[in-house]
Amino acid sequence: MVERDTRRSPAHREVIATASHKTAIKRKSPSQIARKLDKQGVLRSLAVHSILDFGCGYGADVEFYRSKGYEADGFDIEPRFGWTQVNERPYDLVTLVFVVNVLPRSEDRLSAARDAARHVRPGGHLLIAARSDLAIAAEARKGNWAPFNDGWISEPRKGTFQKGITLEELAWYADAIGFRSAECPLRLSSDVSWLLCRRPG
Repeated sequence: MVERDTRRSPAHREVIATASHKTAIKRKSPSQIARKLDKQGVLRSLAVHSILDFGCGYGADVEFYRSKGYEADGFDIEPRFGWTQVNERPYDLVTLVFVVNVLPRSEDRLSAARDAARHVRPGGHLLIAARSDLAIAAEARKGNWAPFNDGWISEPRKGTFQKGITLEELAWYADAIGFRSAECPLRLSSDVSWLLCRRPG
């Protein structure tokens, strides 16, 4: 059993709690998740017309969805990314991709899932995707990451946090926000944990 570092000062904890935006990658191409949602016909099978990428970072996936003809918007709490204004309309699909795994507290992860879920129309879907527990454990060993809370400090100089997320944890979030797991033909690599859930209505 790994002992968690409890000697961190409150100030250091606050730095980590506010550094999740530093894990965002400025990509020129969309994420594998956005590409596969389109290529594997998942968006079509769910009759998706509108998409909100919640925690969109620099917005590469938003631009990709728009290029494919979807009504797509993005939101990210970090002002430097330029997506802080969220449209209050309901969406067919809200994606929460690689967000919960960079938040250092379980209450923050649940809050992110709940905030994203507010934008799903009745009968619409929420897709939560995160780095898997096996993938993060392997990176932590390779990078000699320091344990912190229930995860790891991935970049001490930046103060960034990573936690591997299991399917069971994603299912717990879905249940806590009143959503139910939905069938989905999406196929992703094993380094990603994901769950599609549906808002009742």
